Amino acid sequence: MRSGVRGKTFSGHYRRILSFSLLTGIVFLVYVQVATHDFISYDDRIYVTNNEYVRSGLSVDNIKRAFSIKGLSSRTYYHPVTWISHMTDVQLFGLNPGMHHIVSALIHTLNTALLFYLLLIATGSLPASLLTALIFGLHPIGVDSVAWLAERKNILSATFWMLALLAYVRYAQGRKAALYLLVVGCFALGLLTKSSIVALPGVLILMDFWPLKRIWFGEKAAGNLRIRDMARAFRPRVTMKVLMLEKIPLVAMSAASVYVSTISLRNAVVPTSLIPMTLRLENAVVACAKYLWKAILPMDLTFFYPYPESVPAWKVAGAATILLTISCLVLREVYRRPYLLFGWLWFLVTIFPILGIMQGGQWPEIAERWAYIPLIGIYAAFSWGAVEFYTRMKGTLSGKVAVGALAAMVAILGGLTWNQVGYWKNNYLLYTHGIDVNPGNYVAHNNLGKVLLEMNRIDDAITHYRTAVNLSSDFQEANYNLGVAYLRKNDVEKSLTFFDRAIQLDPDDWEAYLGLGVMYLNKGSLDKAADALPKSLQLSADNNPQAYLNLGNVYHR
Repeated sequence: MRSGVRGKTFSGHYRRILSFSLLTGIVFLVYVQVATHDFISYDDRIYVTNNEYVRSGLSVDNIKRAFSIKGLSSRTYYHPVTWISHMTDVQLFGLNPGMHHIVSALIHTLNTALLFYLLLIATGSLPASLLTALIFGLHPIGVDSVAWLAERKNILSATFWMLALLAYVRYAQGRKAALYLLVVGCFALGLLTKSSIVALPGVLILMDFWPLKRIWFGEKAAGNLRIRDMARAFRPRVTMKVLMLEKIPLVAMSAASVYVSTISLRNAVVPTSLIPMTLRLENAVVACAKYLWKAILPMDLTFFYPYPESVPAWKVAGAATILLTISCLVLREVYRRPYLLFGWLWFLVTIFPILGIMQGGQWPEIAERWAYIPLIGIYAAFSWGAVEFYTRMKGTLSGKVAVGALAAMVAILGGLTWNQVGYWKNNYLLYTHGIDVNPGNYVAHNNLGKVLLEMNRIDDAITHYRTAVNLSSDFQEANYNLGVAYLRKNDVEKSLTFFDRAIQLDPDDWEAYLGLGVMYLNKGSLDKAADALPKSLQLSADNNPQAYLNLGNVYHR
């Protein structure tokens, strides 16, 4: 009898180890091609290649600066742990892009393993936990978070998110103070990596409901699922006061993180005078539906989706109907299938902070990287539903078909992800793909223009810059780049036109003043050059040797 028990236990332990090994091996193999990838010009320069502090590696002074409000760049939010991560890569590997990317692939693989272990210890369901982790690890919607080095903050904050949830599961089982402090510590590190994980306290409340069942619906709720009666069905296993008190320090940390992030990039916050609140709310509703659609059919994925100038009323109404319908359906199943409500609310709670109600910088319509954590809820709801269906149909033709369909789905996801990772190999492939997916992507046209200009294909670069300006006349960077391109062609008048336009759009752009000064210097207008170049020096937050050099030439001449 004892021998049989040991054999059964060993069998379960063996299955868990085998599942873990297959999971991590498959996910890493799909992403291992990033070892041959280059740095990407879109934000990788801010984070690594053109950042003098990161390029110098780890040092006490650099770490102190990373924790300052200004950080290592005036163009990013407050995330000191992210900066330390990039500095560590440089310290270990120099500026070898392949090794930087491999570190990101390893972090994503670790996140996949942590999600599997988290769900396994919280629910005890090996098949559903494995399926959820497989979808998370192999879904192509996660590619830009992993293959885009500037999004290291996204995957690294997810690591601390998973660790905080793991610590909370252990804390809920024993309520030891040390474990609660571990939750707080992991959450703090996550917020210092990327502030968008502020929704963690809300997810902990969801976990109290399911799967931890610290809050649960009593037996009388089985036949009475009307919304107005649900509150009376709650039977907390610990007092509601305790459940709320546990979350208060975490909520306070979230509020502090939002405040610090806001003041760290206050100049980049987009005012409602530029993008009205009504448009932001309309796009937020439609964006939720689009994230769900891309989770179901992950096609035409790209690095940037231009923010709409307007959203048709029918789209808002249709998206709102979809969201309300799903909400009603999961509420009807709250007693029999609580995982549906858990997964749905996980998605809504975690997607809310990044829907664009408050915007900073060049805000897109949607961004697949922002769905990295939120879609875990959808994956979990689907996986538990699939396992429940298989359990009921086990041994039948329907059960066998279900297993085959799930295996095919995982294989297809892996293939799509492998293909999507390939587009991130270099700048040219990424931006041409972005234009193929959406010819109206003005950011892709502008970025491709910069690639072509570096290749000395000036006329081709100007064509894409002009397309970007035609698509978005207020796109300051494209106007500036046109000034640079025409300066390269010695077309002074056109260069002046676009530099002036760039300065009108952003009077604080030191690079535009630098270009204007160089243009006047080449033209021989020394007085005007002597006026523009000092403004460039005054506005540039970092070292500006080109302005000094050209200003010296002005005074010399």
